[in-house]
Amino acid sequence: MAIELFKKDKPDFILMDVQMPIMNGYEATAKIREIENTLFLNQKSYKSIPIIGITAGIMRDEKTKCLEAGMNDFMAKPIINNIFISLIRKWILR
Repeated sequence: MAIELFKKDKPDFILMDVQMPIMNGYEATAKIREIENTLFLNQKSYKSIPIIGITAGIMRDEKTKCLEAGMNDFMAKPIINNIFISLIRKWILR
């Protein structure tokens, strides 16, 4: 679903739950990055969609796994307002 919404709506950013049931967030992110590279690579004005991974998992390597999958950043659940706002500012107002 995230991939179809990305293709249709071109959002400003994506909050990607890494533990989705059918296709996990790592796989969905890889597909979105593949679509970006295929469709938008030659458009100089195109900016890659910021993808923020979110998960209830607090393992030390979660952030690393998110970044390696092509996400821009990571946030643990539960979402803390000031952290969420700082991530929006960091990635949307760049």
